[in-house]
Amino acid sequence: MGARSLRPHGLQLLVAIAIAFTACGPTRDPLAGTYLVKGGGAPRDTFIALSTEFSARHPGVNFEFEDIGSKPGMSLVATGAIDLATSSTEPDATVRDLIRLVPVGVGGTAIVTGAKNVVNNLARDQVRAIFAGEITDWAAVGGEPGHIRVVTRNANSAIRLSFEAYFFGGKATYAKDTFEVSDMSQTIIAVKDRSDVISIITISDKSLSEGGIKLLSVDGVAPTKQNLQSGAYPVRRALYLVYNPQLVKPAIGAFLDFVRGPDGQRIIAEKSSG
Repeated sequence: MGARSLRPHGLQLLVAIAIAFTACGPTRDPLAGTYLVKGGGAPRDTFIALSTEFSARHPGVNFEFEDIGSKPGMSLVATGAIDLATSSTEPDATVRDLIRLVPVGVGGTAIVTGAKNVVNNLARDQVRAIFAGEITDWAAVGGEPGHIRVVTRNANSAIRLSFEAYFFGGKATYAKDTFEVSDMSQTIIAVKDRSDVISIITISDKSLSEGGIKLLSVDGVAPTKQNLQSGAYPVRRALYLVYNPQLVKPAIGAFLDFVRGPDGQRIIAEKSSG
């Protein structure tokens, strides 16, 4: 009788022990989840370095990045359609009051040709004249004779706005047969291993290491990360992470705090200097 009366208590004890072990076991990171990040490609290298380190500290946090352009990214983050945006241009009036910017370094716009092209340097006025269709043969700028084919990025893209601001004073006129592409991958395809094409490209780990293309010096200054950081290379633009202060999820807030903190700033400095 006494033995039978202890059985329920023994079962309760086992349940209590199981609950205790569960409570003491690993708990899910409250920041865990998948977060959408879209925007310009210029800040991509820095964002990937920052997010990789943050995710290493919070293994349940996953960022999904897509290069759709700075302005479309800012528009989406303003409406709450995505969690974070990347940008290399300032917001326009339609979203300016809805978003906030966190600086993450400086990017640059380079003039790019195929690696087979013998030209290594162009003066500022030569670049403007080529893209405007005033210089149409490579021989006029020290290259092998042949027609210059101009490829540029789509209108209103951050890289094109940066290019036009420096080389055209903001108002550009392009050669009649200029061809437009929408991103860096298409630019590389258009230029790679050709000697006739000229275009513009973001200075990044990818563009600096890609085979078959060559980034040209402007007025004798090479488009390197070191020259960008020092200010020697002139075609520069600020890089940002962009968020909506009214719709910040806890993980995004924690990530931005990390970016602003000493470890995040160290990563930004490292990526900026190459």
